[in-house]
Amino acid sequence: MTRGAPFLILSAGVLWGILGIFVRRLNGSGLTSMDIVGIRAAVTTMILVPVLLLRRKGERRIRLRDVCCFLGTGIGSIVFFNFCYFQAVVMTSLYVAAFSIPHRPS
Repeated sequence: MTRGAPFLILSAGVLWGILGIFVRRLNGSGLTSMDIVGIRAAVTTMILVPVLLLRRKGERRIRLRDVCCFLGTGIGSIVFFNFCYFQAVVMTSLYVAAFSIPHRPS
């Protein structure tokens, strides 16, 4: 494990925790959940593309047969997850949207 891993884990938790605040504010200004998904995807793309271009070329190589997997998981599931999470933030409390675990009967 690298020495920076605890910081990255803590940062991920903090960013996940404050995501709902931004969603609420953007929704309050008239944006829909799908609009917010698009904004998040655009900002992520603007950050990750330069990072990927600066990395070694071998690390960005994707086999042609794997493109469907990347499109399916990257576009399909991530967009669907973000949309559902953002809808939950708008429709429920931030606690319920972020931390709710389904109840399983014993």
